[in-house]
Order: sequence, then structure tokens, then C-alpha cells
Amino acid sequence: MRSIDRISYTVLALASLASILFVAILRPSGAAVAALLAAWLVVPYGVLALIVRLGAGRAAQLAAAVTTAVVAAAGLLFLTDEILWHPDPQGGIAVFFTPIYQVLALIVLLPVCKQLAEKRLQNPPP
Repeated sequence: MRSIDRISYTVLALASLASILFVAILRPSGAAVAALLAAWLVVPYGVLALIVRLGAGRAAQLAAAVTTAVVAAAGLLFLTDEILWHPDPQGGIAVFFTPIYQVLALIVLLPVCKQLAEKRLQNPPP
């Protein structure tokens, strides 16, 4: 396993654990609701893990690592803001939409990062 992949998988594992911790903080009404919410919040990390696994080439690895870091950090900051820093009655809706926002960010960031990585790797700095 490549070291950049190990870093990506570590970030994804920590982000998944943090998301599950947020579910525990929210204290859903039942175990089924908690399991469903936890699974829903972890979906983007599963997609990112698949992208890291399927990435071939140095540019794809680098793009997947950068996208993983940005999407995981942004999602966790958004959840932290909604659950801990500024909780409000509509926070549940925001928590529900978090994975959707993360997948949208992934769709935008991955091709951009891959293009930048390819350009950077073709023309290294002097």
C-alpha cells in the first residue's frame, strides 16, 4: 500500500469515527435511527475510500488525498458548527444535508485537483 493511500485511509477512518461520535452527541430516538444516521453520515467517506482504492497513477493518488482531506475537514467543521457551536432547531436538516454537500464538493474538487496534480507533475518547479 502506498504511503499517500495510508494517509488518506487514516483521515477517512478518523472522519468516520468523528461522524459517529456526532451521532452519539445528537442522541437519536432509537437504535435504528442512530444506525441509519451514522450510515448516512459515513457515505461520503465510503465513496472517497473507493476513489482512493481505484486511483491509478501519481496524479490520481495526489488528487484523491487532497480531496479526501478537504471534504473530510469541511464536513466535520460543518457538523461541529451545527451540533456544537451554533445549535438551532433546524440543525437536524443541516446534518441531514451534510453528506450531500460533501458529495457535491467531491464531484467538483476531484477533477480540479487531478488536473492541477497532472500539470504540477509534468512541470516540476526548478
